Amino acid sequence: MAANGFIELLRLAKRGNKNYVSNENEVNRWSGIAFEMMGQYFVAPLGEVAEVIYPPKYTLVPNTQPWVVGLANIRGRLLSVADLAHYVSGHRSAYSLTQKVLCISHNDHYVGLVVDQVLGIQHFNKKSFFSKHEDLDRN
Repeated sequence: MAANGFIELLRLAKRGNKNYVSNENEVNRWSGIAFEMMGQYFVAPLGEVAEVIYPPKYTLVPNTQPWVVGLANIRGRLLSVADLAHYVSGHRSAYSLTQKVLCISHNDHYVGLVVDQVLGIQHFNKKSFFSKHEDLDRN
């Protein structure tokens, strides 16, 4: 949330700079947070990842799905924490010191997804995307 506002301010400041020339690379670039889960690499849209945190102290919630880790209070905001690997594969992810929680802010939802490792921000050319991958099942 705050990070998105700061990024927007930087973008506006850059636009206001008279010496700034927009180039085609910035228009065609997509950025995301790269992370590892179950030995595979994924990217979450940068605009939807509010922050990346270490796994917080959380409270267990009874009678929930097994992939629900619990609820945490992050700076006064309630965060539902879920084990993404367990949700996707049915197998609980093993605890490691590299585990992080991606705090996803989408519409009015604020959810923390436990991943094995966060690799940082990655930039991609929008033209390099493909619409379908043969290994992904259609839901």
